[in-house]
Amino acid sequence: MNQSLKNTLPVNSVFATHLLTDKGWMHNTRVTINENGYVQSIKQEQKAASDKVVDVLLPGVPNLHSHGFQWSMAGLAEYKLSGKDSFWTWRDMMYQFLDKIDPGDLKIIAKALYIDMLKAGYTEVGEFHYLHNDCKGNQYGQIELLSLQMIEAAREVGLGICHLPVIYQFSGFDKKVAGDGQKRFTLSSDKFQLVIENLRKKYLNDNLVTVGMAPHSLRAVDIYELPELTANLAGDFPIHIHIAEQLSEVEQCKAVYGQRPVELLYSLLQIDQQWCLIHATHLNSMEVQSIANSKAVVGLCPTTEANLGDGIFPLLEFYKNDGRWGIGSDSHVSVSVLEELRWLEYGQRLQHQGRTLYTNQQNSQTSLNLYQQALKGGAQALKSEAGVIEVGSRADFIGLKIPAQYHGFSSDQIFSRYLFSSRDNWINDVMVSGNWLVTDGVHPLEDKASADLVKVYKKLNQ
Repeated sequence: MNQSLKNTLPVNSVFATHLLTDKGWMHNTRVTINENGYVQSIKQEQKAASDKVVDVLLPGVPNLHSHGFQWSMAGLAEYKLSGKDSFWTWRDMMYQFLDKIDPGDLKIIAKALYIDMLKAGYTEVGEFHYLHNDCKGNQYGQIELLSLQMIEAAREVGLGICHLPVIYQFSGFDKKVAGDGQKRFTLSSDKFQLVIENLRKKYLNDNLVTVGMAPHSLRAVDIYELPELTANLAGDFPIHIHIAEQLSEVEQCKAVYGQRPVELLYSLLQIDQQWCLIHATHLNSMEVQSIANSKAVVGLCPTTEANLGDGIFPLLEFYKNDGRWGIGSDSHVSVSVLEELRWLEYGQRLQHQGRTLYTNQQNSQTSLNLYQQALKGGAQALKSEAGVIEVGSRADFIGLKIPAQYHGFSSDQIFSRYLFSSRDNWINDVMVSGNWLVTDGVHPLEDKASADLVKVYKKLNQ
């Protein structure tokens, strides 16, 4: 972590009027943090003079799916490109945009994005990184150079990162040769392995960096090499994959392999808690049951899925089967925990024509159910030591400042107003690994990051 972000005051304790644990709310509670950035104690007791005081203390949310470079084009594809615009026409525009981004640009974009994530309540990111080569498709002398830009950007702003280098080799299920627009993505299996090995060696002792792996999708890899590839590289690290995002993807997979994507994946590999299946939008009931039974996490990105016209995930059926999920901001048309969770619930309400759908007999509070599952699923998907406030967990917190008109309400009521009706950002303070990175709504590097981003955008828009 950038040394300028280390605490300059001896603040190793927080006093919260409302504190959310995985068992519910605690009140007037002190949380102490040890020198390594982990929770040391949680006690309902008088506040001390040295305490950092917050109205509401929440675990920070893991953002399990990000394509950092796509943030730089968010909002620029909102006009008609063809007779019928779709995910695929959007993808063509994304390829064109990539031709201009160099390593320095990428780091500047990532730093500004990651500061935005912190201020929005994300304290860790799963960076699904498939940008490996230069603008002509040639490999850099340091093959993991672009991965390093992303990881160092996260370290400098203080955000935890699970970096997921992506193997991308083909442009379709029939092993069609990757196109010109994909020239920056492709790596051989040997080179992909080298990227992962180099990164894991470099960040071996960094508790804020995890290096997993990500087959891009079944259409972009040799599916028969996947078992050996994952056996060689997975270790005890996360494995993420895009799957069944688009209906046409499902149909193409059936045409080539005679199976649906999720069905095919489960026939090839032993899928378990180590895996995160991104989107999984189009499932049949058997696939819903298979994913739930395997304890894999589904990575849901509702604002991106809506923006790209992907479809609506069968959340209620998945929930009935005790399925696990987390959220990601993906293409970053929105960088907001609240907006992802609102869209997730509202999509179900529109589809099923009902209200307060993500609830159960034990807890009728939709907002808490959504938030706590996003914490659990996200932490599992990123193999994170955070996602909960308990003794021994990493101290990744967000502190809310409650608007004055809501101070007389209960914890549940305040939280529901925050998640479902707040317009202004209530997040006042953000801690990662025991370090306050955002204080009074400000990150110390944000002005410099914004100024640098202006220069990059000016270059990209020429």
